[in-house]
Amino acid sequence: KGGFGTVFECQDTETGGTVAVKRISLRNNLTRDRLYAIESEVRLLKNLDHPNILKYMGTVRTTDHLHIILEFMENGSLARNVQKFGTFSQSLVSLYIRQVLQGLQYLHD
Repeated sequence: KGGFGTVFECQDTETGGTVAVKRISLRNNLTRDRLYAIESEVRLLKNLDHPNILKYMGTVRTTDHLHIILEFMENGSLARNVQKFGTFSQSLVSLYIRQVLQGLQYLHD
């Protein structure tokens, strides 16, 4: 569960591959500001192309929900891995920090 909705692991019916689908309710307390934030996220994702940032694959809208289809990360998020495995080695921390900073630099540029 994220800031805007719930994320599900799903199978792409065209490729058979695994994707992440973020389902966002369009009914419950959907304010203009929240809708604008969701639309801004989708616009941003469409234009990103970096190996350290999830790839946007599409959007499906129904009456009740917006489904944002994203690249599936088999090993989960960095935060989830920290919770699952605890302390990392210094070399692994260095690698993760470098990757995060590369993604941030791409977003900044």
